Amino acid sequence: GASGGSTARNRLEEQEDLSVEQQTAQRYKAYAAAQGGSGASGGGSAARERLEEQEDQSIEQQTAMQYKAYEAERKRKDADEARWKLEEQENMSIELQMAHNFKAFSKKKEEEDALAEADDLLNAFAPPSKRM
Repeated sequence: GASGGSTARNRLEEQEDLSVEQQTAQRYKAYAAAQGGSGASGGGSAARERLEEQEDQSIEQQTAMQYKAYEAERKRKDADEARWKLEEQENMSIELQMAHNFKAFSKKKEEEDALAEADDLLNAFAPPSKRM
C-alpha cells in the first residue's frame, strides 16, 4: 500500500532526474560535436566549461531582460502616479477657485442684500420727499 506508493514516486523522480541529465548530456554532445571536440577528457572539460558559460550568460541575459521589464513597469507606474497627483492638484485648485468665487459672490450678494435692507429701512422712516 503506502510503501509501494512511495517507491513508485521515488522511481518517477529518479526517471525525471535521469531525463534531465540525459537532455543535458545530449545538448553537451551536440555542442561538443559542433565545436569539433573529440570528446577527449581535455577537450571535453573545456567544451563543458564553454557550455556552462553560455548557460550562465543566457541566465544573466534573462535576468537583465526581466529587470529591464520591471524597471520599465516601475517607471510607467511612477509616471501614472505623478499624472494622477497632478490631476488631483488641478482638480483641487479648480475646487478652491470655485469655492473662492462662491464666497466672493456670496459676500457681494450679502452686501447688496444689506444695502437693499438699509435702503428699505431708510425709506420706511424717511419723509415722503426723501424716499428712493
